[in-house]
Amino acid sequence: MNPDATPQLADLVDAMSAYVADEALLARHATAARALRSTYDVAECAAHYEALFEEIVGQARTL
Repeated sequence: MNPDATPQLADLVDAMSAYVADEALLARHATAARALRSTYDVAECAAHYEALFEEIVGQARTL
């Protein structure tokens, strides 16, 4: 994403090319991604989204 949150294909290609050119970068980012993944629970995230959506829909019904 660019600073204005606009995705640009060229930026994605450049970022992925960096992984091809720099195996150490890929390894560092892979390690960081696995560490982050260990702190993230998809089921818990989904439950939070569901609760939020139910709250929003409940509020909309009272309007």
